[in-house]
Amino acid sequence: FFNRNRDTYTECLFNVSSKADLESWLIFFSKALKFQAKQSMNLLVELQTYKQELQNKMHSLSKSPNMHILIDYLFKHPFITATEIKDMLNISQPASWGLIKRLEKEEILSLTDTTKQGNVYSASKILKIILGR
Repeated sequence: FFNRNRDTYTECLFNVSSKADLESWLIFFSKALKFQAKQSMNLLVELQTYKQELQNKMHSLSKSPNMHILIDYLFKHPFITATEIKDMLNISQPASWGLIKRLEKEEILSLTDTTKQGNVYSASKILKIILGR
């Protein structure tokens, strides 16, 4: 908001110091807060909607409570490795790979990078929502 309205921002700020016009600055700042709050609310609604969609989809595909825990976890940590899944869920490495394969098949996770520590997967739609793409 401030970058897109840089001229107004600068003018209002200048007017505070040169003309003691605090009211214009407060009005501008209030508009910025309202705009950002609205954008944040829309982002949260979109994330919540997608999360519910995934939970419903996974409920029909997997009765494992681990899948639902993993889906929740992805919304906090959209980049993940098989080792993280294993440790977080306290399951075997093959079981964590199984969860990854299922989520890859459903296009929820995708391979992002390969490191010495292993493959890094990302929840690309979550990232797209967060980044506004």
